Amino acid sequence: MVKSGAQKAPTNAGIVYLPIGNQVPRDILTWFDYSTYRVWVHNRNTGSGFKQLAVEVQHAGEIGQKVSTLEISARLELAKLRASVEEIPAVTPKSFREIPIGRILEQHAKLISQHARKQVKKDKQQIRLVKDYELATYTLELQPAEQHAKFGQKPLNRGLTETNVIPARTENLELRANARDSIFIAYVYAEQVKAGSRQPALITAQLLGIKVTLVYIAVRTARKKYWLTTVGQQGAPVGVLTAEGEAEYKRIKGESLYTKYITKALKEEK
Repeated sequence: MVKSGAQKAPTNAGIVYLPIGNQVPRDILTWFDYSTYRVWVHNRNTGSGFKQLAVEVQHAGEIGQKVSTLEISARLELAKLRASVEEIPAVTPKSFREIPIGRILEQHAKLISQHARKQVKKDKQQIRLVKDYELATYTLELQPAEQHAKFGQKPLNRGLTETNVIPARTENLELRANARDSIFIAYVYAEQVKAGSRQPALITAQLLGIKVTLVYIAVRTARKKYWLTTVGQQGAPVGVLTAEGEAEYKRIKGESLYTKYITKALKEEK
């Protein structure tokens, strides 16, 4: 019980649903604030009880942030669209232990990096058709399965088949640890960081077909020459090209190297 004059603690949970007269609601949403995260849970009334159909984790900032009317309306509409089959089990804590979250997030970062470059190229075109949204689909195999590392790399794509966004590369013997190659490799590394990859060095090595040790050397060189930043959150991969780094990348004609070593090379190996 809150005493008179005392500051009320912020709310950290809530429930929302569409009322159906005196009937039990079909879809019920609850949310819970934990640390800087908000967890949403969607339950569906199946007639024989409630089944958890979805659990979502989002970054919400401070505990007690008010949920907007727009977000509530959107979430209730989405809840209506979710399919529910009696034979399919509900979402449980075991579900999260079975889902390869790390691999999914890494693939998420790869897709962002890939499509960000495509979007930049589209922006340079003079004529573009207006679309409500852009869509691309892929066939990825995410089941746990060990794969042998190439070129001295650590196992990078466990459970990923030839349909992976970035296919296996033959070893690239042209790139070295010189200044020109270092800024180019650092640029590719920075792209992976920007896309949110937790393994930017490994992804860069796979993209270029080089040893991951060469990526580390190139990144160190780029930082010594102040081409790449070093400041970031503790424990998180960091690296953004500085103004000097951008200028050096343009000076060495980095885009032509990107086309040669990534765009064309991946097309040739398909």
